[in-house]
Amino acid sequence: MVESPRLGNGWRNLSIEDRGFLLTLAFGSRTSIWSVTEVSIALGVDENRGRAFVAASVAAGVLAVGSRGEVTLVEPPIDLRISWERRFHEVFWPAITSPWKKVGRVNALKVWKSSTFLLINPKTEAGADALCETILDGVERYKRLLGQPNAPSMKYVEGWLAGERWTDEIDDGFIARHAKHPGQLDALNPLERARRRQSEQQAPTNNTACASAEQNEFATPAFIVSL
Repeated sequence: MVESPRLGNGWRNLSIEDRGFLLTLAFGSRTSIWSVTEVSIALGVDENRGRAFVAASVAAGVLAVGSRGEVTLVEPPIDLRISWERRFHEVFWPAITSPWKKVGRVNALKVWKSSTFLLINPKTEAGADALCETILDGVERYKRLLGQPNAPSMKYVEGWLAGERWTDEIDDGFIARHAKHPGQLDALNPLERARRRQSEQQAPTNNTACASAEQNEFATPAFIVSL
């Protein structure tokens, strides 16, 4: 159950309960039951993100339910949207530097202005500053990870934002596990060590292979022995 933290003019104290394909929005003594498809269409978002979008909207206090049970988004002050987009151009995007690649800027901006914007809490300049700083800290940790020899595959900025990957726990220990080259044996991985030993035992040595070849070369043909 996710509850809205805010009340205001035209806003409702909403709660949301996720029941698989159905989302129950409660306001006061009334409830409004929506399928994920219906609420996604009503809010103009992709169905794959509908459930998460509604939950984030409720938590941010920007989802309203009208007198007929319709759901709408309450627009926060336009100045905050403008300043949030400015943070993308002036602060966030310039922070995407090597080894991360500046790929998909337009799509990343769309996520920044929609689902990432909803995470600002409270909807003030101070709240926006706090979230932006948290995201930038995550950017620096992710770039450190990408700089390791055995780093995971690079994520597009759009997907990184949509998945809220700045919340990943990338500490020094996690980075150290990716600091070794892929061919280097990890002393902390007994399963990998066992596989390596088994592979070495099964592979014939050069001396064994040569001896086998010499035996085959000088072996007495079978038809001579039968005589």
